[in-house]
Amino acid sequence: MRTFLDLLGRYLPLALPALVLGVIAYIAVTLIFRRRGRPLSRAWKLWCFFTAVYVFALLCVLILRSGEPRYESWYNLELFYGYRMLMADFTSHAFLNEFMNILIFVPCGFLFALPFGERKSRWLVIPLGFLTSLTVEVLQYLLASGIADVDDLFNNTLGAACGFALARFCLNVRGKRAARSAVSLVLALVCLSPPLAAWALWSASPYGTSEFDVRQGTPLTGGISFSEDAAAFLSGLTAEELGVYATSGGDLAAARECADRFYAVFGQTRDTEDLYDESAWFRSADGQLSVVYRYAGPEIEYTNYNVYSSRVEYMGSDPGLSEEEIRALVLGWGLEIPEGGAFSDEDGAYVFSYDAGTGLGGEISAEVLDGELARVDWHAYETERIGYAEPIRAEECVRRLARGDFSWREMPEGDVHIENADVVYTLDSKGAYRPLLELSADGARFYLSLAME
Repeated sequence: MRTFLDLLGRYLPLALPALVLGVIAYIAVTLIFRRRGRPLSRAWKLWCFFTAVYVFALLCVLILRSGEPRYESWYNLELFYGYRMLMADFTSHAFLNEFMNILIFVPCGFLFALPFGERKSRWLVIPLGFLTSLTVEVLQYLLASGIADVDDLFNNTLGAACGFALARFCLNVRGKRAARSAVSLVLALVCLSPPLAAWALWSASPYGTSEFDVRQGTPLTGGISFSEDAAAFLSGLTAEELGVYATSGGDLAAARECADRFYAVFGQTRDTEDLYDESAWFRSADGQLSVVYRYAGPEIEYTNYNVYSSRVEYMGSDPGLSEEEIRALVLGWGLEIPEGGAFSDEDGAYVFSYDAGTGLGGEISAEVLDGELARVDWHAYETERIGYAEPIRAEECVRRLARGDFSWREMPEGDVHIENADVVYTLDSKGAYRPLLELSADGARFYLSLAME
């Protein structure tokens, strides 16, 4: 809901200039046709009014994007990529992106359907909607004002078809043709169904989704082989070792309490907050302390901008600190790192890693600059086993790599030799802590999602 309200607040200022343009169009066509001795009917004048309003709004929202950052010219020609990403990591923002791309072209189909007779509109409206959408996508690419996306073309055309169906519904209701009205309404709902179906499937699943559930890889065309150690690791995996865990999660009240407790250590208070469906972002009164609280998990990021800088981000934090020193620094922020975590220091990357089977999952990381703590990423949570994942063997891994059914980091070229295999965990969109297979090959890493039992 908040995401929708944010969109509404962003584009609501366009309403007044759009209405002004519509009035101008109304007056202009009235005067032009009156001078020609062919006065327009009120219905045609209103059609011109609403068409002008819609065209202006469409140009502003999809092409001009006033006040928004510019993009580089970029395009996506992979059909249904957006829907696959929606199912992989369902968020209200991703849902609205697909749904609004349908809704924004509903007026297009509705307005196109009115000037034509019922027979002509059947064959003209949807192609006109398609061509209008294609024009918009091409302009977005040429003007670098957005992303030319084949999914947008599909959704926009669905929206035009929905508008056509709604126009036919209204005309059939006026003509008291009940059967045709029902058919038109069903067709309109079908056009709106793809994002709604994605939402329904996600809601019905006992587990959430993650970025690793979507196919992101390019099929490997070279030879694929496994080291003896990697093959032995995979052959020995059992469902018992691949537990799926629920996390405690969090809510807005817990997020605010967390931020207030952190700020109190520095004598500050919570000032600004940005609330989203999946997270809450807080700033202190002095603007230098930040808390990002993601409800799934929860996952919490604490940052002190008095210390944090680009040096930390791009050059790393102070190296050579001991586990005891890191624990003491974190404790100074009012945070106590639980025991049982595996401590590691890789050139100043201080991480406490926890196995989900111990009751804690994820990790806690700390960044230090000039002896002061700059950031703590708290991605460790209490867990409860709720299910198991199904193991797969080397042969199935080869088949999935060959068809591109994986996520990846650093794609290799040519033949691939899998040197190591391991189980890692990821947090899905419903707060479940799920195992993945991580396959390593000469600096490249492949991630294979596992079916849940």
